[in-house]
Amino acid sequence: MKNLMRILILMFVFCVELLSQTSANLKVAQNLVDSSVVIVSKNLAKPNKINIEINTPENLSYLRNYIQKSFSSKLTISDSSFIIIKYNLDEVKVEYLEIEKDGFWGNYNVKRKIDISGNFLMLQNGKSLAADNFLLSQADYIKVEEISELENPSLPFTQGKIPKAPLLSSLYEPIIAISAIAVTVYLLFSVRGK
Repeated sequence: MKNLMRILILMFVFCVELLSQTSANLKVAQNLVDSSVVIVSKNLAKPNKINIEINTPENLSYLRNYIQKSFSSKLTISDSSFIIIKYNLDEVKVEYLEIEKDGFWGNYNVKRKIDISGNFLMLQNGKSLAADNFLLSQADYIKVEEISELENPSLPFTQGKIPKAPLLSSLYEPIIAISAIAVTVYLLFSVRGK
């Protein structure tokens, strides 16, 4: 019975830990790339063999293999195919928009927004089948102290500029705490004196 309780407690602790993890910026960008591949693959009339040409700026070259893998998981890739997809990933951008306080004494949270943009062109025997631009984004709130863990220093596209914390809200807490202590001390001595 004791072993069963220990196992249940351990499972509960690990489940809570897994739920509270925030996705890294690279993982969010990869999920957005997967969504763009789904958009491209929906433009095919039926699942065919395709040939794919992937173009990215040099700073996004890390994602080329991931894009290839994402396409190959959804479509059959063949060099001898008559259908050519030209996939261009133009930009991956991480922005930290606004800092908010989580409650009065809580931590600072920041709104994180990750965008990817690009376009694709689908050709068959030199004729255009489909062409479109895509702009996908995902936004969520993260703790400011987690930012360094979520960014990858060797991949600049996973980094963003962190806004400064509002000055007034950081001044309110000490002022309120000192005022509360001063009022308490004043009331303590004024009531005892009477």
